[in-house]
Amino acid sequence: MSDRSPFFTRTMAKVHSDQGNFDKAVEIYRFLVQKEPGNAELAGVLEALESQMQQRAEIGLEKLFTTWLDLMLALKRLNELKRLKGGSNNQRRDLLLPEGRQ
Repeated sequence: MSDRSPFFTRTMAKVHSDQGNFDKAVEIYRFLVQKEPGNAELAGVLEALESQMQQRAEIGLEKLFTTWLDLMLALKRLNELKRLKGGSNNQRRDLLLPEGRQ
């Protein structure tokens, strides 16, 4: 880390944070907290940033799950429409369903 220390400043950490590069900002803040372990302000900023990252990750997982669920329901509706359109197209239906669900 010592070779990076001239670039690991509060200003650079804030710039990375403001640009949404939270991983780099956290890396820099961790370095600064190690360098100044008694600095409560730095520790507080680091804690707040890590908390913000955790909340964003949870929201991201929720959105991902919701999207997956929507896609699975759409697939089910599509397969039902294909079944109603003509029962002789089983080959196409089989291609749309994941293995084990046919």
